[in-house]
Amino acid sequence: MPGMKMRRENSIKIQRNFEYILNNLVNCDGLVDYLFSTEVLDYEQQTTIEETRKGKPRVKKLLEILMTECGDCYDAFLEALREKKLEEMANLIDSDPGRNEVKRERPITRSQRAKVEKGEMQEDHFNIWNSEQDFLVTEFKSHLGDLITKFFSQMIIDSDDKEKIRREIKDNYNVGGATRLVEILGERGEHVLPRIVKVLKPTYNKIANRLEDRLAELKLDILNNERFPIQEQVEYE
Repeated sequence: MPGMKMRRENSIKIQRNFEYILNNLVNCDGLVDYLFSTEVLDYEQQTTIEETRKGKPRVKKLLEILMTECGDCYDAFLEALREKKLEEMANLIDSDPGRNEVKRERPITRSQRAKVEKGEMQEDHFNIWNSEQDFLVTEFKSHLGDLITKFFSQMIIDSDDKEKIRREIKDNYNVGGATRLVEILGERGEHVLPRIVKVLKPTYNKIANRLEDRLAELKLDILNNERFPIQEQVEYE
């Protein structure tokens, strides 16, 4: 109900994840529109949020209004996050209040660290990866937390990589974090690109299919070159 505070136990869940939300929910405009369309926010509240400076200030204003002016809208807020494909954020906010971030992210073991391959992609795969960098950053920045979790669980990145990405998020928001993730993935072994595609499926098929199409084109070019090799010109005196 507008004008009423969120229930204390729910408000505390948002409060203890306040900094995490500010760092990861860089653009909340779509979320605001969704909350307005579902009548969680009224027109005056929506206008107040949209008139606030973009980035962290706007996200902070949204959280303040949800916690103090919209009644017990906690479940609606989580539903909105999931609707906007921010399920990992919703799950983290709704997790056990007694568990801190260190416990949520179990450190990688020495045996696991050994499985994280380091090294450059093979040249033709890296050319594909490098040419798609702008597209990848644009797509990754909206789902950064979930992608980090997926690549970490499949031993493509490790704890050190995650810390590097977090520092970029802190300094440059999700665009910086996404750019750093793309750079790191390009240095995760000669044959990492097919592994990346596999991790992206089926949740991020738009990205996976685009990379898969590029790999298919590469394979076709290789086959054509094998069938019809370029003949060297021979000069005759």
